[in-house]
Amino acid sequence: MTQSTRSNDVPSTGEALERDAAIYGAPPRGDVTDRARSNPPRAEIRDPGTTFTKISLGLGVFSVALGITELVASRQITRALKADGHEGVVKAFGWREIAAGVGLLQSPAHGIRVWNRVTGDGLDLGALALAARHAPRNKAVWGATAFVAGATLLDTIVALGLDRTTGKTAPIHAGKSRAVAAA
Repeated sequence: MTQSTRSNDVPSTGEALERDAAIYGAPPRGDVTDRARSNPPRAEIRDPGTTFTKISLGLGVFSVALGITELVASRQITRALKADGHEGVVKAFGWREIAAGVGLLQSPAHGIRVWNRVTGDGLDLGALALAARHAPRNKAVWGATAFVAGATLLDTIVALGLDRTTGKTAPIHAGKSRAVAAA
């Protein structure tokens, strides 16, 4: 970018448009007025990575809350699932949820942190499948299974979205697009 000749080092409209074209991957077209018409104002530009990052942050809060619930109410959970005597498993799952949640709160733009949740969801579904074998008519087991399946779907969508928008499973420049990270 050329040195700005305007006061306070504010880039000219042409320089700002060239910078935006480089950041968002748009090839320069025509003169400055053509580019001004083709580039929407900043308020209209939405980075999908930001949306996935926000959802990931919410998943982190949810994981911590769920983990605390599993630690505090493990006896009630096992009783409802007709899995008495397996409180240790529920508590271990609670610690896993807390660890996953803290990881997401520390770095919500890392896809690998969300993939950790997907893996944990798989463990939860496996444990619920065992509970369903022992109590096939237990509505709590089937309700929990449906809930975990929904969470797994959301986790997978967010993990794939973060992978796609950051360009990596564990981005070096969290929250930036591939074009910005490459520049």
